[in-house]
Amino acid sequence: MGAAGAGIAGLQLFQAYGQAQSMEAMGDYQKSMSEINARNAELQAKDAISRGDSAAEEYAKKVNQTVGAQRTAFASQGVDIGYGSAKDIQRETYEIGARDTMTIKNNAFLEAMGYKSQAAEMSRAGRMAQMGARSEAASTLLAGGMNASSTLYSNYGRK
Repeated sequence: MGAAGAGIAGLQLFQAYGQAQSMEAMGDYQKSMSEINARNAELQAKDAISRGDSAAEEYAKKVNQTVGAQRTAFASQGVDIGYGSAKDIQRETYEIGARDTMTIKNNAFLEAMGYKSQAAEMSRAGRMAQMGARSEAASTLLAGGMNASSTLYSNYGRK
């Protein structure tokens, strides 16, 4: 049974090696996919900031248009737009507009930070998957070597 034992031991080693290679490949694949997802999340973060900046700019234009309409309305009624209530209303419109513009930008920033957090988590998960797969592969190789040694010992070690 000597040659058969050696053949079985060789097969055990070959199977362990194949399984280990498969595990490492899966870990590498998971890491690659996580990196792609992380890059997409980073792009979404940049897009959120860009959309926030555009929305804030558009809102600021609307505020300016509102103040312009207020001035026109006051002037058409013969009210001096540079003094008193007319001036206060315009100032208040600008102040409210500035706060709302900052809120728009802040919300975009918070959305972007959510995406950046996702990107960091995806990258971490990919690295962990790869490390776990490599650890499993090493364990599989070790177990395969032990099985092969046991097979060889049971066939050749007992004389």
